[in-house]
Amino acid sequence: RAMQKVAAKYNFEIGVNWCDGWLYYDWITKIYPEINNRETKTEYMVQCYQYLVDSVFSGPTAPIVKDRPVFYHFGPGATVEEFQQVLSSIQLPEGMKQPVGLRRWADWGKIENEKYIPITQSEEIDNWVKLGEIPTAWLPARVRERNEEFAEWDNYATQEDVIEFMKPFRDSIWRSDNPTYTIKSGFAMPGMDNRGCAGWGRQHFFYIPRNEGNTYNSMWDFCLSEKDSLDMMFIASWSDYTEGHEIE
Repeated sequence: RAMQKVAAKYNFEIGVNWCDGWLYYDWITKIYPEINNRETKTEYMVQCYQYLVDSVFSGPTAPIVKDRPVFYHFGPGATVEEFQQVLSSIQLPEGMKQPVGLRRWADWGKIENEKYIPITQSEEIDNWVKLGEIPTAWLPARVRERNEEFAEWDNYATQEDVIEFMKPFRDSIWRSDNPTYTIKSGFAMPGMDNRGCAGWGRQHFFYIPRNEGNTYNSMWDFCLSEKDSLDMMFIASWSDYTEGHEIE
């Protein structure tokens, strides 16, 4: 609520990137021991979603695109069936349209003949689309293996890989006339180096070079070339220093 006061002062909106994985890992159980199985975790997720509706998706700082509350649904917590239960339990205030979840889609892909080949279809993502969620990019896949040039990382991606990663979003979502895709979001990030968080504690390091800002610029250029099809841009991220994709 303190953030909302500051945001209102400067006419900002407060966006939501919901990593519901922490509700379904054992992290939540360490705080609330009674939340110790998927049923009670789903019940708690209902409370969390209702809080967003009542306290974040309402008011002058609500993240609104095309008259709808919007949030980034990072996952990887609830299953499709569990999230359907969550949606059916939410009470929307009068006049509020159904919030739109931008569902993280960041499948890995592969390298063939030295070229990155992205995943173009996912059955799991198709099931999320049936719930009204819209596939949206996250940090591009890093599938190239360590070499002499990138000796400090286990896997990396090139600037060219980043653009190839984005093409399925352009081709199957942004340019689609599917009415389910009520909000279409572009995506940009400046680079990545997750050594700062010890590879999320796993000692496995990923890297996407910033190339003196050219990686970031190339993603913006790619999205802006489709600007007539997009409703918003998602940037990852302003402040994630430990993963090396902060923007200053």
